[in-house]
Amino acid sequence: MNAYLAKTYCGGMGLLLLGAAGCVESYIPDVAEAPTSSLVVDGFINGNGVTRIKLSRTIAVAAVTTPPVEKGAQVSIIDDTGVRYALRETTGGSYQSDSLLLDAARQYQVRISLASGPAIYQSSLVPLKLTPPIDNLKWRLDGSQVQLSLSTHDATGKARNYRWGFAETWQFNVAFESRIEYDAQRKIIIPRVTPIYTCWRTEVPSIIKQGSSAQLSQDALTDVALLTLAGRTERLQIRYSVLVSQVAETAEEFAYYELLRKNTEAVGTVNDPLPIQLTGNVHRVDNAQEPVLGFVGAHTVQQRR
Repeated sequence: MNAYLAKTYCGGMGLLLLGAAGCVESYIPDVAEAPTSSLVVDGFINGNGVTRIKLSRTIAVAAVTTPPVEKGAQVSIIDDTGVRYALRETTGGSYQSDSLLLDAARQYQVRISLASGPAIYQSSLVPLKLTPPIDNLKWRLDGSQVQLSLSTHDATGKARNYRWGFAETWQFNVAFESRIEYDAQRKIIIPRVTPIYTCWRTEVPSIIKQGSSAQLSQDALTDVALLTLAGRTERLQIRYSVLVSQVAETAEEFAYYELLRKNTEAVGTVNDPLPIQLTGNVHRVDNAQEPVLGFVGAHTVQQRR
């Protein structure tokens, strides 16, 4: 009797698990192809340094090529009194200004004139947010992981919304050390002159990391987790350094990047939110209905290594 019950129970569980697995099926929706690609504006106005703006175009969802860049555009920063600061193209689609120290009493926008036609695009005027410094940046060992965190506060209570960026640099050694090299001119093997055993690498993660004190009585954030690294990762084996950048945002910019984060980092499981269309603050001057992607904010930048 017990054996019969056990067999029946196991068989029932097998059917149950089979049914559960069958409930999840891959779904590839029909995506309407856009008749034209939209302009993408990536960057912000730096109130105490160099402003960098990247211009590119959207591509089809099924495309395997990289997004095309927008070359030869005229890009400028303009304040609410009409003062203009020109950006120059450094590489294809990338534009940067001189190092600027902007007036916090003014509002700013970016204006873009494309080389391909008379269309002019501009961002909405935004205030220059003053970013407080990073109070401390520290790491701690949490089991087998290393966690990097920071604390910050604004005594004036005007910052409230924060976004952080990272530039990681680490030293590592190649798997095998080469002690000889080939001299092409003399056509002989010689002792290696140029060392290639020790290397350095720098990466800028594309993750979006934000924090807000809008619901707190004080404008202060303590021990905000920024990065978590496996203790045995190659990055930590010899020497590792991270440069953290902090900016204060308006509520509108914070909300935009939060939606962008959900669209790019939190999509793929059953419980994740559905992708939605993003509405930034960049538009075409003579056709506000044309879709343009991007939000150009203005803020000073604080850094700490």
